[in-house]
Amino acid sequence: MAGYEAILDQQSRYFGPHHKRTLDTRAALGRWRGAAGDAAGAVAAYTELLSLLQQRSFPDSTAVLDTRAELARWQGESGDSYGAAMAYEALLADLIRVLGQHGGLRHPKETRTGPYASGLEDLTALSNWLKVFDAHHSHAHWRGRAGDATGAATSLTYLLDQQVQILGPDHPRILATREELAYWEEHARIR
Repeated sequence: MAGYEAILDQQSRYFGPHHKRTLDTRAALGRWRGAAGDAAGAVAAYTELLSLLQQRSFPDSTAVLDTRAELARWQGESGDSYGAAMAYEALLADLIRVLGQHGGLRHPKETRTGPYASGLEDLTALSNWLKVFDAHHSHAHWRGRAGDATGAATSLTYLLDQQVQILGPDHPRILATREELAYWEEHARIR
């Protein structure tokens, strides 16, 4: 962390706060603060990064959306389960809106014909769905941690159905969703 802080200081002075290198270093600093166990420091780093990105980029840019996901994660890890759940809920809605607008949420197995059809389209569609599924899973997780076990179980049930349709029943993410669903169903019965 100390190394990234020193580099960030130098890059901010030399390149300015909005330069890609400076922003990348700020993201790395947030990651390493979180990895070192400083969840509050990670929240602070990602909050500052998000503010800088929003000044420089479109609100729906990949960098902004990815930073929002990291910020939400570290909000939860810092003890703000409700705030994390709400942040992931807003992120999920924006991901569906943005990716859906550009045709990026079609079924990856849909075949397209013509000179520009390629396997890359399938990979892009799958990557987009995985981002949506990750946000949905995290929303349900933090919703449960915030005290809404029934809501988490309901959300995970819907997610599981969507994942099976898009990924197939044997995808590794299906197992993770089933395990989380079982956990929150059990907690919903206990309460």
